[in-house]
Amino acid sequence: MWKERIIYLFVALLVVAIAMVSYLFFETYLEIKREKQTNETSKESNIPAGTEIPLNKEADSNPLPIVTDPDGLQVPIEYPKVGGAPSSGDSNSQPGSDFMNISQWKKYANKKYDYSFSYPKEYDYSPCDDNSPCKYGQVFEKDGGDAAWLNGATNNQGWPYIIITHYNNENYTLPDKVKFFDWLQQRMGWTKDKGPKDFNFEIATSKGDPKKAMRVSVPQSPQAYARDEIYFEDNGKIFQIQLLDSNKAPAQEFYNVWLKTFRLE
Repeated sequence: MWKERIIYLFVALLVVAIAMVSYLFFETYLEIKREKQTNETSKESNIPAGTEIPLNKEADSNPLPIVTDPDGLQVPIEYPKVGGAPSSGDSNSQPGSDFMNISQWKKYANKKYDYSFSYPKEYDYSPCDDNSPCKYGQVFEKDGGDAAWLNGATNNQGWPYIIITHYNNENYTLPDKVKFFDWLQQRMGWTKDKGPKDFNFEIATSKGDPKKAMRVSVPQSPQAYARDEIYFEDNGKIFQIQLLDSNKAPAQEFYNVWLKTFRLE
């Protein structure tokens, strides 16, 4: 009887050992595959293997940021093409030294929802393409003003990239007797687990009293840039501001300056 038990125990240990070896073999295979993909990407980009590669908005194989679509779903977005964008190594790829001087910035006004913001004087107000290139960046409206975009033309970085959205549907409309934070948790993805439980940001208004808002930081993932999301409600309408690649110090500096210019009229 005891011999049979020893045999059963031996077989069980053998099965466990085989399973562990198979698991380790599979993990090693995946690691080699990931390293090979990284090396191929680095080779194509002329960047040494092991170097941290910034997400490139021009490459289809790289992750895209996430945006909330009109139906409230979190989906990858496609960047509008910026024609004539200089390469990251071009000495003219950055505006002049007064780029951050907001006293020189131009003003955009959204007439549909009565908000405005300033943007660098070097940026063009129109979508850019090969026929109408923008040297540094662009500001433009989509969907009749339901979305406003600001993005730079510099390659190999995801900032500055700003999207302001409000769509006239139930996802962006706060129902009666429903709390602002409850509605965000139901409709706006990341706010459910990552968002604060109280207002932590303010939006300037032309009337002087700031509008309370919620700001949440979403970490970078294999599918998306890191981003800050800001939500606020105005007359029952919920607005979303997305600031992409926000985990970079220069990006945060730009966004903090830009946010000072954003105003509800």
